[in-house]
Amino acid sequence: MMVGMNKKTILIAVLILSAAAAIYFGLQCPCLQKLATNIDLSGVNFSKLGYVSDREPENFNEGLYFVYEEPGAPALSVKLVFDEKSYCTFGEQSILCMALSVTIDTATEGRRMSLEGTKEGEMVYVRNLKTIEE
Repeated sequence: MMVGMNKKTILIAVLILSAAAAIYFGLQCPCLQKLATNIDLSGVNFSKLGYVSDREPENFNEGLYFVYEEPGAPALSVKLVFDEKSYCTFGEQSILCMALSVTIDTATEGRRMSLEGTKEGEMVYVRNLKTIEE
């Protein structure tokens, strides 16, 4: 009976230490350090309000377009390009778009968005994609 008790105690101690180590090292994870402090908006030449549209669902986060309007020109669109400088802002929290735990189109679905980026041809390199609270 005493041997069974020792095994159970050791198992519980190992589980507690494992959980503590996971929490400690999880907090040290660089992925948690991806929250934005300063979003680099240098070079931004495109700033519009509109919606994200996934026109190529088979291409994970790569077939996304931004649909917007201008006076006399409804339903214009540009292809979105995400890189290591692309931030997605939801409310007061900004995070690297590539670090989102869901696809970008899922996170932005049906929401009016503000896009700031660098336009090159028919593509915009995203610098900040932000939800608009209405």
